Amino acid sequence: MRDDGQTSRRTGLTSFASAWAVQRRVIGALLMREIQARWGRRNLGFAWLFCEPLVFALPVLAMWSLMHHGTNSGVPFLAFMWSGYLPLLMFRHVTGHCLYAVRSGGALFYHRDITPFDVVVARIGLEVIGNLAATALSFYLFYLLGAIHWPYDPSLFLLGVLYMAWWSVSVALIVAAWSERSEIVEHIWPPISYIYMPISGFFSWLSGFRFRCASWPSR
Repeated sequence: MRDDGQTSRRTGLTSFASAWAVQRRVIGALLMREIQARWGRRNLGFAWLFCEPLVFALPVLAMWSLMHHGTNSGVPFLAFMWSGYLPLLMFRHVTGHCLYAVRSGGALFYHRDITPFDVVVARIGLEVIGNLAATALSFYLFYLLGAIHWPYDPSLFLLGVLYMAWWSVSVALIVAAWSERSEIVEHIWPPISYIYMPISGFFSWLSGFRFRCASWPSR
């Protein structure tokens, strides 16, 4: 009986490893297909994955920094805006690009290894990867320029970013399924995601989350 149990466990682990290998190949292929379909080989090509969020974020951050230049509120304004606007972009991009994901990828289901969930995960994953890369790149740029200091608690900051990615993916899965059931979602979700900005807490005071820069006065 013990030998039969060990054989069964080994068979189960082998089957899981085989299924996981297939799943990784499927998701990887769908990610490459999505990149080619959206940007191809023109201009910057793959670099648009993380440059596109920066095209949205950098002009907004520059505009707000100039508008509030010279004000003394005790809070580094660029760090405050950067830590709120990049997660907001992640939420809007991830949830916005998942609309009709299954419908647009219908031809892919000819392959038996591809499921609707794979198509949705690939599209959502591409947006998450792009926005996380844009966040890291913009932080490195601002840090070199001296506009943003090193976080007071880097592990907590990283946890917050990953939590924001988790929340965006969770909402995107609901929106993706909802959009396949009703076409009205395509029209009502953009204003809903925009109205979500002032009530979501994206631009809450950073000290409330123990994300203080080294130059902030302690309280």
